[in-house]
Amino acid sequence: EERFRKQLESELIFREADNTGEYLALPEEINGVPVEWSVKREHRGLTLLFLGLVAAICIPVSGKRKQDERLRKREQELLADYPELVSKYLLLLNAGLSQRMVWERIVSDYRKSGRKRYVYDEMLLALREMENGISEIRAYERFGKRCRLLPYMRFSGVLVQTLQKGARGSLHLLEQEALTAFAERKEAAKRKGEEAGTKMLLDRKS
Repeated sequence: EERFRKQLESELIFREADNTGEYLALPEEINGVPVEWSVKREHRGLTLLFLGLVAAICIPVSGKRKQDERLRKREQELLADYPELVSKYLLLLNAGLSQRMVWERIVSDYRKSGRKRYVYDEMLLALREMENGISEIRAYERFGKRCRLLPYMRFSGVLVQTLQKGARGSLHLLEQEALTAFAERKEAAKRKGEEAGTKMLLDRKS
């Protein structure tokens, strides 16, 4: 962006210095990158045109970076909360609650906690969908798709399978999912520790 800005500025200065007519021909591209210009109601020279162009380039780039960062943090939080969710769900099922009652209980506890966590916000949305007439199966499927991560898609798949084929085997499936979730979290923590150790080693060498 900085290199592009300097190249454009140089081109404008060159054309303005070389211009002998009433109008200034503005560049249509800089090193193959198309440049679009718009007419300002109040003409304040090339500086305003230049600043407007820079803003048009920088704002979308900055906005995309912020969006990517938000998505990254969301995914990290979802993955971190997954083992806790599956364990809590399994515990309540073992206590004799139905699948719908377990979902309602977890959402109720979350609302009382005053916390803000992405996964429980998605569960709250799914519960509201059920209350508004969407079937449990459809609500669980939509929950998994909104979370957009494989563990949650597996989890919603187990819930859907339980409703479609009955409760037989559902506890076993959730137990296996809980074991998988904790194993994945352990592996992720191990990778994070190795990355941190590598970074510290590189910092020392530099």
